[in-house]
Amino acid sequence: MAHKPFDIRQVQAYFMYAFLFIALAILLDIFFTSSAYHQLLYKRFQERFLQAENELELQLDEITALLNNHPPEAIPGYTYNDCRRLAAKKKMYFYIYQSDSVLMWSNNRIPEIDILPFITDFQQFIQLSNGWFYAISRNVKTYKIIGLLLIKDNYVIKNQYLTNDFNPIFQMPASVGVRSSTFKEKYPVKNIHGIGVFSLDFSQPLQHTGINRMIIPLLLLMAIFFLALAFYKIVVQIESSKGNRIVIPGFIILLSGIYLIVRFTGFPSMLMGLDFFSKKI
Repeated sequence: MAHKPFDIRQVQAYFMYAFLFIALAILLDIFFTSSAYHQLLYKRFQERFLQAENELELQLDEITALLNNHPPEAIPGYTYNDCRRLAAKKKMYFYIYQSDSVLMWSNNRIPEIDILPFITDFQQFIQLSNGWFYAISRNVKTYKIIGLLLIKDNYVIKNQYLTNDFNPIFQMPASVGVRSSTFKEKYPVKNIHGIGVFSLDFSQPLQHTGINRMIIPLLLLMAIFFLALAFYKIVVQIESSKGNRIVIPGFIILLSGIYLIVRFTGFPSMLMGLDFFSKKI
């Protein structure tokens, strides 16, 4: 029985597509580990921080104006609802104190509620037992109002429910660190007055989320697909009578080779954070 002629152009096209996807994956991996990408994340964080700070200030202005004319118990219910909404959606928390007593709080997130006024008297960027926060305080009559914006969780004991993530409004990879120092730091975060309050630390490999976590593996899967097609065409042509016995083991060898390349070259760096690649062999 006559066999179909070997279509070398089709095999060449499969290899070209495979290497094209690999080249795209390499370029993206280089970009995601570059200082240019860190700078992009930093600028986006700075913009969103200023937006959040403005919102925190506006809510504090509203509470301050109300306390100038009313006692805390006379504050309208919609103001309390706004505070609870900001706590739930944007991780902003508000507290009203008189002397050492807390009169109103929007959320039970902060364990240090009793000593919070003493902490915020000396600094704006504070580390509490479960997170890093940016604090703004106001004094009106005999009251002290404190607004807190969660920057990043800081749980000592972590599990599937307690993870040290950034406030979702910032959309930052959890592997990015925060520092209380801004002196000679490369990525200082400034408040609306242009004063540095803390800085970001990109010294650890980034752990991507969302589309950034999926795009390089998807490109590599496409490359594997076209390499497998090319391999299949070549093997079927060479050993048409033994194709079924050769293709499956050959495909397994191909996948094993790609896995070993990823393990020992560290490319792409994004995959090295996965348990499948990080476990010892």
